[in-house]
Amino acid sequence: MKSVDSALEVLNFASLDAIQFYETSARLNAGFPGDFTTTEESENTSEEPTQEWLFSIQKSPDHINFRARLEIESNDSQYVVDVAAFYSFTEPLSISDEILQEFINRAAMIAVYPFAREALHELARKVNAHVPILGIYNPGDIAVDLSIAEKRPSASIKPPKELS
Repeated sequence: MKSVDSALEVLNFASLDAIQFYETSARLNAGFPGDFTTTEESENTSEEPTQEWLFSIQKSPDHINFRARLEIESNDSQYVVDVAAFYSFTEPLSISDEILQEFINRAAMIAVYPFAREALHELARKVNAHVPILGIYNPGDIAVDLSIAEKRPSASIKPPKELS
């Protein structure tokens, strides 16, 4: 098994095999009088939408699967975009947590971010809501930090059927 010294070196052995959506949803908070979905008002009363990113990572010597879930709530709508990137390696790799974190923040997140942005814009268009703007990805603003990540077993992230 080859040991790698940087995220850039991981990229030399990596192939992005697929981008897979797991969920895309939009909910318009405004509606008909007597809206049957809820009688509660949105908790977000500010003008700025709130964003929450959640991440799931699977690593083995022959692949990395990275899943990012974006939840946004504004005063007129709510959105969820859940998307994953599947990487395989040309040979088995030994990757430290430090290098994995760099790879996720500098490669995998950059791969999924434009898909999340486009899905968010399309969802807002479909429900005729104000479009929350996701700016240019900045690893300083949205970053996976493995040193504070909760270590717990998780369900397997499965690649799309054609890759299995």
